[in-house]
Amino acid sequence: MKRTIIVAFTLCAAAYAAAQTYTEYADSADHYIKVERWADAERMLVAAMRLEPGNFQNSLLLSNLGVVRTNLKRYDEALRCFESGLGIAPNSTVLLTNRARTYMEMGHNADAEADLTKVLDIDSTLIAPRTLRGFLRLGVRNFEGAEADFKKLLKEKSDTLAAYRGLGFCALETGDSQKAEEMWTQVIASDPTEEAYLMRAIARTVDGRYPEASEDIRLGLEKNPHYGNLYFARGMIDRLSYRNDDAEINFRNAQKYDAEVQALLRFYAAKPR
Repeated sequence: MKRTIIVAFTLCAAAYAAAQTYTEYADSADHYIKVERWADAERMLVAAMRLEPGNFQNSLLLSNLGVVRTNLKRYDEALRCFESGLGIAPNSTVLLTNRARTYMEMGHNADAEADLTKVLDIDSTLIAPRTLRGFLRLGVRNFEGAEADFKKLLKEKSDTLAAYRGLGFCALETGDSQKAEEMWTQVIASDPTEEAYLMRAIARTVDGRYPEASEDIRLGLEKNPHYGNLYFARGMIDRLSYRNDDAEINFRNAQKYDAEVQALLRFYAAKPR
């Protein structure tokens, strides 16, 4: 009897799977993507496209499959998905933006910027690709290009928080501590994270305003007492104030909590343009 029940359940499950439609497979894939069950999402997407290989909507499914395989660190397969999708819809801004994200994760920054630029040529109002391109340009030290993207976001009031963050990083990188403080103050007003307090503290330290910088560090450590970058920033203030013993303690804590020392030193050493 028990064996009969098991066989019956198995047959029912097989019949249900066989009865699933293209849309049901796609909807299941969307669910699995949202909960980051990448292998299950991949299985549903492949099943949908096998069911209807000529469906134009496969361009979107291929985009999603590229995202899934990127998260599975199978980058070459992800790129092939995007290429196949673009073969169906060559001007799809979704496909191009998702491929750019994959290129960025692979470190192929020039390819990523080319895709994002094409997207913005197609539709200059899109927020996500402009934000991505701004931070990509910032990462490769194209500060003029990054500023142009962030200023456009700010002008259009489309993603002001990202714009303020991006402009704040640009200002620190180019030695404009006053503008950096202004931008990070705007960020803190909306999203007072430990990173925002750190960046404003650096701007204030560069200006020689150590008490205000120290207060930012205190507020940041209230948010996250294990954020090594803040200990490094405090150590820099101690060193500049000739409190060498205190500096040594803070630098040890910075090392303990994995401070990004080289990146931070670049901000302190930045020269105005």
